[in-house]
Amino acid sequence: MSDKDLTAMRLREVLDYCPETGAFIRRATPLIAQKMGMTVGYINDGGYLRIRVDGKVYPGHRLA
Repeated sequence: MSDKDLTAMRLREVLDYCPETGAFIRRATPLIAQKMGMTVGYINDGGYLRIRVDGKVYPGHRLA
Protein backbone atom coordinates (compact mmCIF):
# COMPACT_ATOMS: atom_id res chain seq x y z
CA MET A 1 0.00 0.00 0.00
CA SER A 2 1.50 3.33 -1.02
CA ASP A 3 1.11 6.68 0.73
CA LYS A 4 -1.41 7.72 -1.92
CA ASP A 5 -3.83 4.80 -1.50
CA LEU A 6 -7.25 6.01 -0.39
CA THR A 7 -8.47 4.45 2.84
CA ALA A 8 -12.04 4.36 4.13
CA MET A 9 -10.93 6.58 7.02
CA ARG A 10 -9.48 9.21 4.68
CA LEU A 11 -12.57 9.12 2.47
CA ARG A 12 -14.80 9.75 5.51
CA GLU A 13 -12.56 12.68 6.51
CA VAL A 14 -13.15 14.52 3.26
CA LEU A 15 -16.58 13.36 2.00
CA ASP A 16 -20.03 12.48 3.26
CA TYR A 17 -22.17 10.08 1.24
CA CYS A 18 -25.97 10.11 1.05
CA PRO A 19 -27.14 6.62 0.00
CA GLU A 20 -30.66 7.89 -0.70
CA THR A 21 -29.51 10.33 -3.40
CA GLY A 22 -26.09 8.91 -4.26
CA ALA A 23 -24.53 12.33 -3.68
CA PHE A 24 -21.06 12.88 -2.26
CA ILE A 25 -20.70 16.07 -0.21
CA ARG A 26 -17.38 17.74 0.61
CA ARG A 27 -16.60 17.80 4.35
CA ALA A 28 -13.16 19.41 4.42
CA THR A 29 -12.19 22.52 2.50
CA PRO A 30 -9.11 21.70 0.42
CA LEU A 31 -6.76 24.26 -1.07
CA ILE A 32 -8.94 24.54 -4.16
CA ALA A 33 -11.95 26.68 -5.03
CA GLN A 34 -14.56 24.06 -4.15
CA LYS A 35 -16.20 24.79 -0.81
CA MET A 36 -17.26 22.59 2.07
CA GLY A 37 -20.85 21.37 1.70
CA MET A 38 -20.79 21.28 -2.10
CA THR A 39 -21.61 18.17 -4.12
CA VAL A 40 -18.50 16.74 -5.73
CA GLY A 41 -17.79 14.69 -8.83
CA TYR A 42 -18.55 14.76 -12.53
CA ILE A 43 -20.15 12.48 -15.09
CA ASN A 44 -17.67 11.20 -17.69
CA ASP A 45 -18.34 10.55 -21.38
CA GLY A 46 -19.50 7.02 -20.55
CA GLY A 47 -22.12 8.34 -18.12
CA TYR A 48 -20.31 7.28 -14.94
CA LEU A 49 -19.71 9.40 -11.85
CA ARG A 50 -16.05 10.21 -11.19
CA ILE A 51 -14.79 11.81 -7.99
CA ARG A 52 -11.36 13.31 -7.33
CA VAL A 53 -9.94 12.74 -3.85
CA ASP A 54 -6.42 13.85 -2.95
CA GLY A 55 -5.54 14.36 -6.60
CA LYS A 56 -6.66 10.93 -7.83
CA VAL A 57 -9.92 10.18 -9.70
CA TYR A 58 -12.11 7.31 -8.49
CA PRO A 59 -15.35 5.83 -9.87
CA GLY A 60 -18.25 6.94 -7.67
CA HIS A 61 -19.67 3.44 -7.34
CA ARG A 62 -16.39 2.21 -5.84
CA LEU A 63 -16.46 4.93 -3.17
CA ALA A 64 -20.10 4.37 -2.29
